Amino acid sequence: ETTAVSYVDMADAKIFEAKIGPNPSENRFNLQVQSSSGEPIHVTVVDISGRLISQFVTTPYQTMNFGADIKKGVYMVHILQGNDRKTLKVIKL
Repeated sequence: ETTAVSYVDMADAKIFEAKIGPNPSENRFNLQVQSSSGEPIHVTVVDISGRLISQFVTTPYQTMNFGADIKKGVYMVHILQGNDRKTLKVIKL
């Protein structure tokens, strides 16, 4: 009889998750990135035509507020940390 054991070595586990809320929003958005890396996180907000609206740098687990000064519309939020990247869509009401 053979027994198999599997495990995840948390030291090697890579985390890169981004959350934005509330979405849609009438006021501002809150961004939080969870990451196992300590590298800075570069955030770029562009409108639906790709025009740069804002850029900022944050760190993992820090909540950043943005979007209070943007007009109503649809925006793409590009989040980059090292080789990891995510793009999220937000709607300003």
